Amino acid sequence: MSSQVETWRAIPGFEGLYEASHCGQIRSLDKAGRRGRVLKQRTLDNGYRIVMMSKGGKYQNKLVHRLVLAAFTGGYGPQCRHLNGIRVDNRLENLAWGTPADNAKDQLRHGMHRNARKSHCHRGHRFTPDNTYVRPNGSRNCRACRKGAND
Repeated sequence: MSSQVETWRAIPGFEGLYEASHCGQIRSLDKAGRRGRVLKQRTLDNGYRIVMMSKGGKYQNKLVHRLVLAAFTGGYGPQCRHLNGIRVDNRLENLAWGTPADNAKDQLRHGMHRNARKSHCHRGHRFTPDNTYVRPNGSRNCRACRKGAND
């Protein structure tokens, strides 16, 4: 078990109401006679975790990974990346802001991209090292189909 103390930071836009920890937890703060608590997280069908938060009497679901990263970086970025590819791992060390291209590269690296899992091209040829051309953007082309198009 880790002896590291859990560090909490205010969540931008929810200062004085909620905090996020470097371990991936979200908590409410004490207010109006109510004691703060660690919020229950739900896992969506797509694998991301959310918490229910309220501000100004309005309730909203928020993605935990974005809240944790915003609290420790001071703001929100375009996309939040899970560096190890595990969507429920919302520890600060596993998160980073990035571009859509960064996220696509991560998906390829972790084998999570829908096209990276395909073993055959659309015409049924197997993607083997000899039959696969990998383009600079990471997409794959079937050499057999390409050769057939040139005949």
